[in-house]
Amino acid sequence: MRLNMNVALKHTFLTMPALIVFLLSSLVFISALSVVYVKSQHRTLFIKQQKLESQRDKIHTEWTQLLLEESTWGSYTRVGNLAKQLKMQAPKARNVHIIDLSSSAK
Repeated sequence: MRLNMNVALKHTFLTMPALIVFLLSSLVFISALSVVYVKSQHRTLFIKQQKLESQRDKIHTEWTQLLLEESTWGSYTRVGNLAKQLKMQAPKARNVHIIDLSSSAK
């Protein structure tokens, strides 16, 4: 009986290092897969960031052009010249009526 117990203990101790090696190998493999996954995610997000930055730059350029166009179309000189072409003139003082809305709201 004592002999069987010694054999069982030796067998257990011999498999214990193999089990540790297996567990450590599994952890290394899982770690390697995690690194590959994270690197892939990083590439994907970096490409998305580059596209969004490019889109932002295009929108900024368009916004700047629209502001310039707005200032050109709304300049006092241009409006004045168009008014002259349309033979418009400022209203005379007798044609201007001021309506006080604050007293009618009460």
